Amino acid sequence: MIPPVRAVFTVAELDGEFICSAEIPSADLMERPCYYSGAGRIKGSYVRVGDADLPMTDYEIYTYEAFRKYLHDDERVIERAKMSLLDQDRAQGYLLRMREERPGFSKLRMEQAYEVLAITRDGIPTLAAVLNALIHRDYSHFTEGTPIQINFFTDRMEIHSPGGLYGRMTVEDLGKSRPDLRNLALATMSEFLLKTENRYSGILTIRREMEAAGLPAPVFINRRNEFIVIFYNKQQTEENDSEKEQNSGTDTLLEFCRIPRTRREIADYLGINTVFYVMQHYVQSLLASGKLVMTIPEKPKGRNQKFVTKVERELF
Repeated sequence: MIPPVRAVFTVAELDGEFICSAEIPSADLMERPCYYSGAGRIKGSYVRVGDADLPMTDYEIYTYEAFRKYLHDDERVIERAKMSLLDQDRAQGYLLRMREERPGFSKLRMEQAYEVLAITRDGIPTLAAVLNALIHRDYSHFTEGTPIQINFFTDRMEIHSPGGLYGRMTVEDLGKSRPDLRNLALATMSEFLLKTENRYSGILTIRREMEAAGLPAPVFINRRNEFIVIFYNKQQTEENDSEKEQNSGTDTLLEFCRIPRTRREIADYLGINTVFYVMQHYVQSLLASGKLVMTIPEKPKGRNQKFVTKVERELF
């Protein structure tokens, strides 16, 4: 394995028998992913999902590479873009603000300033120069064409952002520690142009405002390829907590199953280890209601069985 895996062994005696445990410490983030050298980094890297070991996707491997090499995808150039597409007034206003607050910066020529601020690379506009973007989403080529989704339901609003949490950040760390910045150029621009604080206070502000409005705390979900924030518009009671949770899972599951999915893929998507539980509590009810259908209905228990959302077609 690269880097080498060195287990921490503990031996204990119980009822006259010796028991040995082997604990595998996490690899340092700068050394991930740990992979089998015989297969190479691309084919020899795996991730634990539920009770299964799944090959890491190219995107998951890339996220570690990007963090280790300090790659910022918001600075990628847009090959077909021209400088004339930029809002010149805003660009000049941005430069003026920077020159006022940073005297040394004022001595740079306009072309040099654009390069330093990552507005351009070799004279070509970057993704960061396009301000119809949000700060924290992933802008790598793996997520091109994947939009940020804002979904409204009767009891909640969900925001789905391409790309999981960046760097060392975990869901438990949100609002407690300083995050690693995925899009540094965009963060700097937003601080000057959009008056954002850029002081890592967003999560704390969200939680404070939800509490002040008498609403539940926001729910943060980090998946393999997306980050989700859920805002509920009313308090949940003990009686309907489980029902709300299931309804939330049902809505997102139907969206996920617009492409045929296997039992294991559905379980992994919901973050539930047991396939049997997922079938009993999610899939069977959707099949019964006709919202979900089997791709091989004549073999309901077949190993190649997949499930897909039924699309209602209107007749004109």
